[in-house]
Amino acid sequence: MDSNYYTENDVDNTGMADFAAKPADSQVKKEISTDIGSPGKKKLSMDTVSSGKKRIFRDTGSPAKKQMSESMRIACLLTLAGGFQDAYSYILRGRVYVNAQTGNIVMLAQSLSEGNFSKIPHYILPLFAFISGAYTAQRIEIHFKNNKNIHWRQIVLIIEIAFMIISGFLPHELDSPANMLLSFICAMQIVAFNKFRGNPFATTMCIGNLRTATTLLCKYHVAKNTNMLITSLHYFFIIFMFAVGAAFGAIISKRAGLYSIWTAAIFLIICLIMMFKEEAVQIKFLPLYKD
Repeated sequence: MDSNYYTENDVDNTGMADFAAKPADSQVKKEISTDIGSPGKKKLSMDTVSSGKKRIFRDTGSPAKKQMSESMRIACLLTLAGGFQDAYSYILRGRVYVNAQTGNIVMLAQSLSEGNFSKIPHYILPLFAFISGAYTAQRIEIHFKNNKNIHWRQIVLIIEIAFMIISGFLPHELDSPANMLLSFICAMQIVAFNKFRGNPFATTMCIGNLRTATTLLCKYHVAKNTNMLITSLHYFFIIFMFAVGAAFGAIISKRAGLYSIWTAAIFLIICLIMMFKEEAVQIKFLPLYKD
């Protein structure tokens, strides 16, 4: 069959979901998910027409909205900001990891075991801020998810940008509050931007991305599915961008000092502007089928 035609078998082979059997000779309009033509998933609005044992799908002509927050450009900018932020907090804010809280938990446990109680607030406050940030982002999603005037992720970005600007004004004597603000920002970003082209990923840490990239690479070698290889390379690229952001953050932090965090804020401002643009993807299907 022509590559522009898609039958029920083709749909099954491409991983299309939410496909329900319908009576013969019936015509229905249904929104379904598919990964045709992309390693990620797109939403397609199309007609399904039954013809004997197989059905063939045709696009209805309505564009399918693609989440701008899951685009490669947004992912790169957010990951650059995440790497920059981690380098900044470690170099200038008392060697505290504001992104991945594992380091803070380890240092907190070490301080407790050594009886060094004066350092406990140094590590436990960013942890509480992280929890608060994740909770706040989730509440924002719940309350603003169906808002037609502004996307809930844009609200999250506005808060992140504001807190980053404030943290740049705080002197070294206020490193602890500054780290709390940055941990709060990190948690919000993890909750709000946790997918890339339909795949889960993180913009503020690497371990999950590294695991997924390696797993997909192994599956590609077994199944020879090109989409798995492409997605794996995307994950490795995101990890590379995090390293670039961290290196850039280390250089700028040593030269610009505490104000250097505003560079990461600029990355987020660009993301915010880009998210006001709506992208649409439309896939054309030729006439249905021939008897």
